[in-house]
Amino acid sequence: MLTAMRGATGGIIAKTFLVLLAGSFAVWGVADVFTGPNDQVLAKIGKREVSALEFRRFFDQRLQQLNRTSGQLVTMQQARQIGLDRQLLGDMLRSATLDEQASKLKMSLSDDFVAKQVADNPAYKDANGNFSAGSLQQSLYNAGVTEEQFISNERNNLLRSTITAAISEGLEAPKMLVRLMAEQASEKRDASYFTISAEGIDVGEPTDKQIEEFYNKNKSRFAVPERRTFETLSVTSAQLGQATQISEEQLKASYERQKSRFGSPETRTIEQIPFPDVTAATTALKRIREGASFAAIAKEKGLSEKDMLFGTFRQGEVPDPLVGVAAFELKEGEVSDLVSGRISIFLIRVTKITPEVVKPLAEVRDELIKTIQSEAGRDEILSVRDKVEDERGGGAPFKEIARSLKLTYKITPAVNRAGMDDAGNLVTDIPNLQQVLQAGYESDVGFEIDPIATDDDGFVWLSVQEVVPAHIQALKDAKDKATDLWKAEQLRQALKKKAESFVQRANEGAKFEEIAKEAGVEIKKELGISRRVASAQFDGGAVLASFSVPVDKVTFSINPDGNSAKVIALSPVLAPPYDPSSAEVKEIETQLRTLVNNDVFASYMVELQKSVGVEIRQEAWTRVFQNRIPTNHQ
Repeated sequence: MLTAMRGATGGIIAKTFLVLLAGSFAVWGVADVFTGPNDQVLAKIGKREVSALEFRRFFDQRLQQLNRTSGQLVTMQQARQIGLDRQLLGDMLRSATLDEQASKLKMSLSDDFVAKQVADNPAYKDANGNFSAGSLQQSLYNAGVTEEQFISNERNNLLRSTITAAISEGLEAPKMLVRLMAEQASEKRDASYFTISAEGIDVGEPTDKQIEEFYNKNKSRFAVPERRTFETLSVTSAQLGQATQISEEQLKASYERQKSRFGSPETRTIEQIPFPDVTAATTALKRIREGASFAAIAKEKGLSEKDMLFGTFRQGEVPDPLVGVAAFELKEGEVSDLVSGRISIFLIRVTKITPEVVKPLAEVRDELIKTIQSEAGRDEILSVRDKVEDERGGGAPFKEIARSLKLTYKITPAVNRAGMDDAGNLVTDIPNLQQVLQAGYESDVGFEIDPIATDDDGFVWLSVQEVVPAHIQALKDAKDKATDLWKAEQLRQALKKKAESFVQRANEGAKFEEIAKEAGVEIKKELGISRRVASAQFDGGAVLASFSVPVDKVTFSINPDGNSAKVIALSPVLAPPYDPSSAEVKEIETQLRTLVNNDVFASYMVELQKSVGVEIRQEAWTRVFQNRIPTNHQ
């Protein structure tokens, strides 16, 4: 098959296919999720089955991808809370439904055709635009699938794409809707506004009954997330190396080997004049030796100062090695003899020499000692890890292991998944905190957790000591917080009422300037406000308020601090004429076309699944996340 791909040339398939091919790993999955082993059946689509094992593998792969791309820790429970499990099951059901329809329509593709499309995929081409078998093989290795599995999967993708492309063929966004959205998006308004504050508003103290009523209506605001307490052991190479004795001779020898770390090497700024042949270069050099300036010769050849400048380089880093050798033999301001470079004959001049600067041993002594000790500790770290594992295997508690092996022992306060304690402070004294939290929240009390390699050449071990379930804080514990929130809400309502009174007066005909004068505040301007852009002066709430009323009306917006508000008078800005060929309109047209396509496809899938027959087995769905399922394809 790879041979067929190497022979494939220009594609004849629709661009839609190539786009879907490029995203096939993410959209359709890399494994054949509908012909897996005979494990528990999760869903049936016509004659096809989706197994619980393959769904769980697909889910785990996507969760790992989500963690990598987001750069944040997303646990299985959090992923399910945001609906990732249901989304992926829907993807698999849609794929199986399309496969069933393709089979019903007796659709098929030859190996040669599939190979041709894969060969045309930009994801598998080298820098010269040719198909790279190595790139494909690396992708297959990373995904854990064979070439045969991949080709089978791509064939299915192409068949699915053929159906979806036929559904969306000829669909366009309604032109009137495109125009309305474009005109709305391009609309701008100027604002005159003044800011009123909540200063002087006294909301008083709430009664116990008011606090209780507020608490009961806003219980979600008193939710406390699950928290866990961890016991940890940690050790680093530097920590182990602290006992290493370093002689003065060792220190000096290490300094000499690493001198380049402790300073900056000599650099030279080089100018050059290229010549077409030796004769021209020799004539120019003779004139320079007789008193002509290097710059004058360059000027005669039509070179500016910028053209002459080759650059500033360290020794050994000059792009043309022969030019580099000659440059580092010259004195500052000196012109070289003829230099036969890679592409021409040159005369070169060194205009500036920046000498090497190296810190003396006395200045870097402490840093060097730490480096040597850390290197010594690296030789011992794996041995210490094995000793800890032996002690754990024998049932020794962390505190005892820490005492016998001289490791760092800590007990964290109860922290949530983000590492925040009850006071909202981030725990900072645990190495590789995010990895520790992930491991700790995926385990439980009494379960052994593998050691985690840390960024500072060490290891950290942890044990879950206590799990405090998520709960709603009791009123007796939340009374202070409830009081503060009640006061803030009352203040916000009073400020809103005050702003509304100004708005009502302005909209009934009072002059905006007179209202501001009475309030004792200054009127400011914000020009060219658009729907999509907030600023330091105009936050998102103020922008939204500015486009929520006609341009001849006055409105208001509470500022994010909750202690002030803007009263805003609006005036229109002349809108640009509608241009259907502009980039902005084309973008809106594309977005709307996508929405139309999605709606049509969704309607098609509903009817198709009714026709094919889809059954989800609730018992299997309930159990699919109860046990850990291997994620590596065998």
